[in-house]
Amino acid sequence: MKANQQARNWPEVLRLVRMLDKHKALHPALSTRLREMSYEALLADPAHDAESLRRVWNTVPQEDRIQPYIACVAATSLNARGLHDEARVTAEEALRTQWDERIVRAYREAAGQAGSATLLAQIEHCETWLRGRPNDAELALTLGSLCLKQKLWGKAQRYLEQALRDATEARMVREAHLKLAQMHEALGQEAEAAAHYRQCALASIL
Repeated sequence: MKANQQARNWPEVLRLVRMLDKHKALHPALSTRLREMSYEALLADPAHDAESLRRVWNTVPQEDRIQPYIACVAATSLNARGLHDEARVTAEEALRTQWDERIVRAYREAAGQAGSATLLAQIEHCETWLRGRPNDAELALTLGSLCLKQKLWGKAQRYLEQALRDATEARMVREAHLKLAQMHEALGQEAEAAAHYRQCALASIL
């Protein structure tokens, strides 16, 4: 195992982990960490183009695909190569199994085209999720961003302001202010847009 890790032979590391797991020869925490390390190396490899990444992801067993860390790495890498449909499906499958804010962020980046059935379905999914997680700032930020893309101005403002109220990280505050600024700018509300751009800049230096 160590030799293959040092050689960065990640497919062999995964094969050995699965074999050892069958015999209960690895502590579950170590098994999880080894899988995460291996998949991160395989999926986040900058040498991938879209097709090679798709091929690698298609070899990952379903039980690993829905693990939050692995799903997040995969969705982020898929988004980076323009494979937004695959990233969206990956995120939705993982979120159905276990909630994770990192995957929600990747889901936001996998937004469908404005006016598309895909984007409208994403908005519906997020509205359903938010009813069960009313104080989830990451989810509110995602829903507000999707509504903004769809030009649902009232909903976008409501959800983005909700994200601001519940945000626990400067990153979320910055993004919410930026999205609100863009919304007001699109509506020709220059004073409100400028105010949010200032708040975005302030959050960036805190």
